[in-house]
Amino acid sequence: MKIIYKITYPNGKIYVHSGLLACMDNEAQLAAVLAHEITHCTHRHALRAFRKIKDQPALLRAIEHRFSKTRSLQDMARFMGIGGAIAAVSGHIRELEAEADRVGIELMASAGYDPREALFIFDRMISEIEQEGFEEPIFGSHPTVQQRVVNLQNLIDARYPQKGSGIPNTEIFIAKSVRLLLDNAELEIRQGRFQAARNGVEKYLRVKPDDSRAYFLLGEIFRQRQQDGDTLKALNYYDHAVILDPNFAAPRKAIGIIHYKEGRRTLARKFFESCIQLAPDSPDKAYIQGYLKRCTISEEG
Repeated sequence: MKIIYKITYPNGKIYVHSGLLACMDNEAQLAAVLAHEITHCTHRHALRAFRKIKDQPALLRAIEHRFSKTRSLQDMARFMGIGGAIAAVSGHIRELEAEADRVGIELMASAGYDPREALFIFDRMISEIEQEGFEEPIFGSHPTVQQRVVNLQNLIDARYPQKGSGIPNTEIFIAKSVRLLLDNAELEIRQGRFQAARNGVEKYLRVKPDDSRAYFLLGEIFRQRQQDGDTLKALNYYDHAVILDPNFAAPRKAIGIIHYKEGRRTLARKFFESCIQLAPDSPDKAYIQGYLKRCTISEEG
């Protein structure tokens, strides 16, 4: 499994994955990512990488094979053509990545940001790679995250020895981005990336500790993860979401599903009925009514 955290397209557009934004703590960390990607663009890394790859037929065939096996890369190739798509992701060449890291650090430092904040982004990427078992990197010529951390650490220690200097803009960044944490957590849950989703929700709760949607999402994480003890944890989080917002229908549906699957059909029916009563125009109304019908048949039988 592979997640593309960020990418610079040959036309200069920069894409930053919401999962990476959710990992950030301040504006300086965002500046580090953008400075790195801007360097890929200004130094024409995509073109230089594509020319290098084109002169190595065996490597080009290996990359094209990888594209044929990866849905996200196929979509990119359809949009940009195989040449443009390879150029977009093939900034993953060792010397070009090292140049983007070095120049990116210089750019963020000259703009007044603390260059050491760049290291925190890599720490989070390493943690996620370890937790989720991502493939890393896409191509063999791309330096590993750990190698880049060591190189950056040496560069920063040599050129920017004063610690704690520079702009973090933590409060402003959190205020602007906090809602993203829950939206991204929903996407992570859909992909089965439960630890990443949990990290995001718990980070959100440190800022907004009484948000019913956050507790509902924690319930969803444990209900869908299905490890030992997860069902009880899910019920506790759903209950807390209902306490915080008695008119919130979604946790009632989830509680109903748990009771239904564990054979408590009469209890499940009560939660399904209350869910429809609170959200009569819900898009999944027919889905809930299907559960209600099965509960009724079971009771009558």
